[in-house]
Parts: sequence; structure tokens; C-alpha cells
Amino acid sequence: MKYLTQYVKSDITQHAKSELPNECCGIIYESDNEYKSKRCIRDSSHTEDKIGVFSDADKKVSRAHGLPLVMYCVSNEKFLEYI
Repeated sequence: MKYLTQYVKSDITQHAKSELPNECCGIIYESDNEYKSKRCIRDSSHTEDKIGVFSDADKKVSRAHGLPLVMYCVSNEKFLEYI
């Protein structure tokens, strides 16, 4: 997960904790040779981090767009990835 730099991890962690008890959503992108993250509007169809697994809907969107998914689980402070 080369795009999960300390900066991106810190931003995602802060975002996730600020939205508790709700989940949050964002995108990781590359700009000027560095990875950044941007917060997005929440969508209730996303996976809840309480479960710690990606939903079938999440996986379908990932495959359709050819993009990996990243999940940060607040409860165990771990990042998960679906490719």
C-alpha cells in the first residue's frame, strides 16, 4: 500500500475519529509526486468499520472501477485493503 503514507494515514485516522459513531468516506490521489487524501460525502451503502470487512457492494464497485479500497477500523486502529 505505497499510497498509505504517514500523512495519508494520519489524515484518514483523524477523519474517521471525527465522524464517530458514523463511518466516513474519502479518496486517495497522487498530486505533485505525493499521495494526498480528500474527504467525501458519506454514503450509507459503504461498509461499516465495526464489522471490519468489505461488503459485496464495496467489492463490486472496486472491481468495476479497477481501484483498490482502503478501510480504517477505528476499533482496532488497523488499515485494510481490497484489491
